[in-house]
Amino acid sequence: MSIHDSLYQPATADIVSDGFFPTVSVGDFQQLYRLHEYTEDLIESELIQAVITINGQLETFKTQVISKGYPSLAERPSSTVNGEHRDCFLYQRAVMSLTKANVLKQYQTILTSDKAEHVAKTNDDTYGFWLAASQRALCQLQSELFISAELL
Repeated sequence: MSIHDSLYQPATADIVSDGFFPTVSVGDFQQLYRLHEYTEDLIESELIQAVITINGQLETFKTQVISKGYPSLAERPSSTVNGEHRDCFLYQRAVMSLTKANVLKQYQTILTSDKAEHVAKTNDDTYGFWLAASQRALCQLQSELFISAELL
């Protein structure tokens, strides 16, 4: 643990959407995805963007769940893992993974020189990893098969 980590205080803001999907904690995101060095404003902005994107991708799913009589994702019958509602966990995983991908993509734009070139080369792989993690969580949430393909 570095001095920076010991002085770090997680954000207290939450991203609340429409009442159907669970609230996303900015502080939980910072802790889980180890992005302490980014400003809270940047993290919050990217989380909001990810919530908008993921909610849009889940619009049909949301309509189906509500039509079955469940007014929120947390009320939809689901297993629990470690005391957490499976579907709420997968939703948050999708949002947070997409956010991490987008935050890391921005990182390379603020660097200059040789370090920027190195980061740009490795960042594409990292971006792809987190983007795939987000899509995998979305597929699991909707009970769909996740297939990953790479162009050669």
